[in-house]
Amino acid sequence: MKKLLILVLLIIGGLLWGTPQAFVVNTISMTLSKVDLTTGDVNNNFATLGSGANRIAINGDFIYAINSMDNNLQKIDAATGNVISTLNFENSSNPYDLVIIDGFAYVTGLITSKVYKVDLTSFSVVGSVEVNTAPEGIAYFNGNLYVACTAVAYPNYGQSSVDVINVENFTNIASINVGLNCQNVVVSNSKIHAICTGNYSDIQGEADVIDPINNTVIHTISVGGTPGSAFAFNNLVYVCDGYSYGTIVYDADSYEFVYSVDNPLSAFGSSIFVNEDYIAITSADYTNNSSLKILSNEGDEINTYEVAVGAVDVVIFDTETSVSDANIPASNWTINAYPNPFSNYSTIEVKNNNKRTVLNNGTVEIFNIKGQIVNTLKLKNGKAHWNGKDKLNNRCHSGIYFSRVRSGNKIFSTKRITIIR
Repeated sequence: MKKLLILVLLIIGGLLWGTPQAFVVNTISMTLSKVDLTTGDVNNNFATLGSGANRIAINGDFIYAINSMDNNLQKIDAATGNVISTLNFENSSNPYDLVIIDGFAYVTGLITSKVYKVDLTSFSVVGSVEVNTAPEGIAYFNGNLYVACTAVAYPNYGQSSVDVINVENFTNIASINVGLNCQNVVVSNSKIHAICTGNYSDIQGEADVIDPINNTVIHTISVGGTPGSAFAFNNLVYVCDGYSYGTIVYDADSYEFVYSVDNPLSAFGSSIFVNEDYIAITSADYTNNSSLKILSNEGDEINTYEVAVGAVDVVIFDTETSVSDANIPASNWTINAYPNPFSNYSTIEVKNNNKRTVLNNGTVEIFNIKGQIVNTLKLKNGKAHWNGKDKLNNRCHSGIYFSRVRSGNKIFSTKRITIIR
């Protein structure tokens, strides 16, 4: 208890400043690239991956990498690139994608048509549940997993679905029919967006919007081409088609295109990751080195980096270095959070005690008790809303967190927030 108190005091006295790094999965080179977005340094051999390297997720200090052909999951030290452990799934399972929730990784098995539950503490498979044929992408929302089941047994295309798995009971509770060859699912505006690739010929891609309350498709967006990768952020859905139009964007509220096929955000797009500061898009070349394009969150190009062969996934993660408490000035600005403690959502409000005004031009940084940045939120009318998730959309564990208000180079206030699950 004494050590925890000392740690908390250290965090309040000297929080951490993020250093953004892009991690890229190179499936042909079988490596993980690390790109420092501040210095521009590129290490295309940061970590050695397995055969059929496919997807990664970052949780705490570790990167979890799926190797589809090797049928395994690697646990990698995010600071050093060293492989800590390797977990083997059943033979010919072809693990494809994963999502991490409350200390468990949920992994789709493309060939076995299962979703595996992995305890990240013991690093072992503790359960599995059957889903429709050939599941690929997976997402989490409000207590349920949503699994994109392609139903493809090439050359035959079956009825694709998004299967719904209740996390608490770990049972398949629903199967929602969607368009042909559904390869990915993302969550935006409290709706599930199923990205359907089509048959690479006469049936083109679409995005089916699912209402999770009644598990029905309420809208279909014709995106064209053969979309695969997708990402949702700030009520926008980013859809990638590396074969034809590149990367397009549509509004999750109005379903109108922000960047259309005729005016794409990027001319290429094999995978994508978006946060408050950056848009990262890869172009997967399977014979030569691939490209990683970094845009601002507004869509302005910042830089393009050369990574290794077959760049199929990208994640941006902030590593941290210490900042002295001398950089934290005293001020009349205070921060409140309500409800606090909370389970699902908390509103963070910033006010000036003397002038009774709000701070609009700023951000709220959320830290865990290790001092690591969990998420960054934008202030609007002096308020920010936190859904208890990290920047990778994973649910944060129960416990103590700290919110810090920043505007430009100034830090105004810090507030403790508690999550109770």
